[in-house]
Amino acid sequence: MATAEELRTEFTNYMDKEGFVYQVINSSDNIVRIGFEGRESKGGGAQTVIFVDFDEEGDSAESAHFVAPDFARCPQSAYAVVLIKLNEYNSRYRWVKFHASNDDDDGDVRLHCDGDAVLSSGTVGAECLQIVIRMSNIVEDVILDLGDLVVPDGGSGSGAQ
Repeated sequence: MATAEELRTEFTNYMDKEGFVYQVINSSDNIVRIGFEGRESKGGGAQTVIFVDFDEEGDSAESAHFVAPDFARCPQSAYAVVLIKLNEYNSRYRWVKFHASNDDDDGDVRLHCDGDAVLSSGTVGAECLQIVIRMSNIVEDVILDLGDLVVPDGGSGSGAQ
């Protein structure tokens, strides 16, 4: 069994080897931030940000959480329509879940992995990178599909929860 720090280190070493840019947000909590430039068809290409949070469970860690925080903002006038669309996406993309908050004038839209990734030492880098890329592609597809109902935000959130 590996520690969360060992899993994070294996992941970041893999990212270095593959040439991906990332930022370790919090080394004691083992949180990594990865940003992807959006596709050209998005009219300027907003950035998609994914956080990978390696679990802390004593001396052994076996899983990670993935989240794309606040990747878009939804005006109150479109909130009901966006909620319906998000429920459709939740059915289509069953292993990830979309959420929208309604706490302020603009609702935040976020995505998280529905189940934790169960990791094995030696394959952490490839496993986590595959999930991160799939989530980024889903976020971009959803932003394109929602069109003018939302404003891409780039997931500027500072934490993974």
